[in-house]
Amino acid sequence: MTARTSTITEVLLPIEGGSEELIAQDQAVEVAANLEVPLRILHVSTEDDEVPGDVFDHVQDLCRRRHVDATVQTLRGPDVVQEIVDEARPSDVIVIGTRRLGSRYHLGSITEGLVHRAPCPVHVVRLGEAAARPNAGRGVPAVVGGRE
Repeated sequence: MTARTSTITEVLLPIEGGSEELIAQDQAVEVAANLEVPLRILHVSTEDDEVPGDVFDHVQDLCRRRHVDATVQTLRGPDVVQEIVDEARPSDVIVIGTRRLGSRYHLGSITEGLVHRAPCPVHVVRLGEAAARPNAGRGVPAVVGGRE
């Protein structure tokens, strides 16, 4: 078997800490493990927000089990999208989820902003009820965004 070569050098996972985003965390760890690249877990909050103490527990546990090197980074700033864009490099891939409103999936404002402004590919994972199904999110196509 030949070794994989990838231009992606890191997976960037912005998280808020809600349970609905666990499937995006699973996908990010899977992508990092498959590409054999590290995962950078990023929590950006506004000036007034506090980082919940257990926000990183699930994804860090997944990283340990899949032998993925992971770092945690917390940032504060008034524009969450811009903070993430400033951290992303062209050789990264960002993994982030959608929002489910009623029976439809929607890109949240952060996800939509990243798709349009990130300097790297953005892998959008469908969240919501899909997170409760076995193998949910597998085979979800990536949405690629770049600078306009």
